[in-house]
Amino acid sequence: MWKAWTDPKHALNGWGPSHHPAVNVMWDARSGARWRNCLRSVEAGDLLWHGGEFREVVELELLVFTFAWEGTGKRGLENLITMTLTENHGKTTMVLRQTPFQSSFE
Repeated sequence: MWKAWTDPKHALNGWGPSHHPAVNVMWDARSGARWRNCLRSVEAGDLLWHGGEFREVVELELLVFTFAWEGTGKRGLENLITMTLTENHGKTTMVLRQTPFQSSFE
């Protein structure tokens, strides 16, 4: 599970939904390091760049990083993502928290 989130080769296979798979993953999971990824629309070919900064990295246990969409327009707020991994009887439990989200009520 750790490599899926920290090794760009693995993240390239799992980052983004099937209709916008990752086509570029640039990161080095170290505290203070910047990261940047690109998703491509299967239908239209549009590119969606996003990135952030690793805030805290504890190997095999904790990954804290920011996430923000690049480009113009209303893309929402910068999010803080906290992922914890715990090992329990040979299985890994992942807890992921991502906040804040911009809400719109009409």
